[in-house]
Parts: sequence; C-alpha cells; structure tokens
Amino acid sequence: MRVLTLSLFTLALWISQAGVALAHLPDGKTYKVFQFPDSLLPAMDGDLGDWKIVPEKYWTSTADLMDTEKGNGTKVDEQDLALRTAVGWNKTRNRLYFAVEGYDDILNIERGLPPEGIWGGDIFEIVVDADHNGGIYNGFSAADSTLENRWRSAQAQNYHIFFPPESKDWTMWLWGKAQWACTPPFADVGWKYEGVHGGKGKVYQELWVTPFDDLNWAGPDSSVVHQLQEGEIIGVSWSFLDFDASDEEYDGFWNLSHNSRMDHTGDLLLDFVLEPVELAK
Repeated sequence: MRVLTLSLFTLALWISQAGVALAHLPDGKTYKVFQFPDSLLPAMDGDLGDWKIVPEKYWTSTADLMDTEKGNGTKVDEQDLALRTAVGWNKTRNRLYFAVEGYDDILNIERGLPPEGIWGGDIFEIVVDADHNGGIYNGFSAADSTLENRWRSAQAQNYHIFFPPESKDWTMWLWGKAQWACTPPFADVGWKYEGVHGGKGKVYQELWVTPFDDLNWAGPDSSVVHQLQEGEIIGVSWSFLDFDASDEEYDGFWNLSHNSRMDHTGDLLLDFVLEPVELAK
C-alpha cells in the first residue's frame, strides 16, 4: 500500500482547512444509516436477528463492491465471496453499528497476526469520518513517528476486524496507536460462524464503534467524541480482504469506495446520512 508523506506545514494547513472540506467521493450517491430505537439495540452476539427491523434499502451487497487491487473489478463470483452489510446508529448511546453476513468458499479462522502485520486472515476493514471533514488520516510521515502516532486515525478512524475473529489474539484493531478505542466501553464485536477452517461457510458479524472528531492515542481525556445527529451526513466506507489459498497475500481487496486509497484519505469515503427511525414492515 502506498505511504504518503506530509510536512508539518502541510499538516497545519490541512487541519486549518478541515472544517470547510465538504465533499467526499463524488459518485452522486448517498447511503442510509438506520436509526436503532433505544429499546431495540442489537446485542453483540453475532445473532443478526436484531437486524431484521432494518429495511432492505439500508443494506449493501457484494454487487456494490469493487476489487481495486487484484484485477477483478466488479466481476463478483458469489460462489467465492458474498457479503451483505448494513450500518446503524443510536443517538442516546452515540454509537455506529455495523452488521455483515458473509459467505466465503474458504473460511480463514485459525490464522492472524496483531496490528504489526495484518496478513493471515480474512479482514473486514471499516473507515469512519464522523465530522465529514475528509483529508488524510493515515501515512503522514514514515520518518517521523511522533507525527504519525498523533495523527494516524485521529480525524477518521480505520478499524480492522478479523472475519471471524475466532482463535485470534485481536478481534478488532485500529491503524495507529489508540488501541484503547477498539474495546469496551468504546467499541465491541460479536460473531458466529458456520463451517471449519479451510472450508466453505458463513460468518455473521456485528460491531459498534464510538465516533471521534479527534482520536488521541494518549487516551479518552485527550480525545474529542463526535455527537451524532439525525439528518447529518458522515463519511464511511469498508473493504473486505479475502485471503483464500495464501496467508501472505489476499485474493481480492473488495471495497465500497471503489478506490484503494480509502485507507489513507477521508476524501475517498462515501456519504452516509443518519436517518430517523424507520422500522421494516
């Protein structure tokens, strides 16, 4: 993956202009974020029955994704990989919820490495830019660890979740040093799966994260939580890294943004609007 460099001057300019940056990826489409009522919040147990109240128009499928690394484009073979994903929110808890139901012809359950190296297992990667400011959030300076540690995933958060996290030391981790944001009371993950390692099967996974305007690895007291509001547009995208035969290289980098560099800049995320309560009939 490409590593960008950023001078201190450029960083200061970027931060000063962040409040006026309004546009994300200009594909002319806005996705919907389902509002969970307080009485119907999903439990993080991998049972997606809690998501049956979400209308179909809130869900995306594999057909919405593009492989931007391995040459598959939008040619999806759902006998190899099939995904169904939705996003929710709750005002009282101030959380963003994600659910993904996936079929994979080769489940990658037993392999996996901690944040120092991501290879070794299927991965669901989520990026959230809650204040819709866009701009670089990853790859500031390979030569300046202080700069990178402070700002990586600060303005937008990039989460990685093994799919499924069974037999992994890490269930969820974040690009950057603020790993405290990946566990309760700031985030949680639940999952179930049908199948065995190396064989075909299905995974049911759900998670929630706290939205941050400024995530500081120094801790919660140094960070700024974003307050979600009905009607607000936020930036979101996700990717699925499908590891089949090899634990060294993925077979596809399937992403909703249709651009690999959604893993570096919020400008390539998609517009998601926080909807009022609307239950499936």
